[in-house]
Amino acid sequence: MKEINLALSILLLFTSCSTFVPKQKKIKIKKEEKTNFCPLQAPTQFELIGKNKELQIDFLKFIKSHGTKLSPPEIFSLYAINQINYRPDLSSPMSQMMIIDMGPNYTHYYKTNESDRKPLLELVNTYLKDKKTKLTIKQIAYLYDKKYKYLPEVDQEFATFLKENASSIKTNDTYEDFYTRGNEVLRTGESLKKINILPLLEV
Repeated sequence: MKEINLALSILLLFTSCSTFVPKQKKIKIKKEEKTNFCPLQAPTQFELIGKNKELQIDFLKFIKSHGTKLSPPEIFSLYAINQINYRPDLSSPMSQMMIIDMGPNYTHYYKTNESDRKPLLELVNTYLKDKKTKLTIKQIAYLYDKKYKYLPEVDQEFATFLKENASSIKTNDTYEDFYTRGNEVLRTGESLKKINILPLLEV
């Protein structure tokens, strides 16, 4: 049972067990013995809590270098689209997602529409428009594509997914380009190719 006590705006992203919260207030999280949440302390105004520690470390480095002037909704949107690169089997443009935006006197829910062609990206776009951010989703995608240089590695869970779906991956030109090396699917510890987001928005 996760209990988060916070008297400030909080954003929750439900695609692959991740939480994104401002760090100005103390946050108490009561964990079960088996949990997918791994707090990461870092010298930044935000704290990320999630299953993929590599994603958290890389993303916080990126924000420190290129995102210091971004608003919380803009940083959150970057974090959401960034997961497409780290666990494409769990988070893709076609993924369903829910955002919970909570403050002292409000709770706003944002949920993907199953009829959308790219539900995750459409929801991020709706969220940014609702928050009236300076940057549009295309501008955020451009920043991500040009400046985000970290290449994630295949973890054991994703390597298992690739191995189990090797035959399908090898018969798809796009998947084969991203997830194979030579005649074999990528293995644990090998680097993934980066998926640029802006082209996905323009398709």
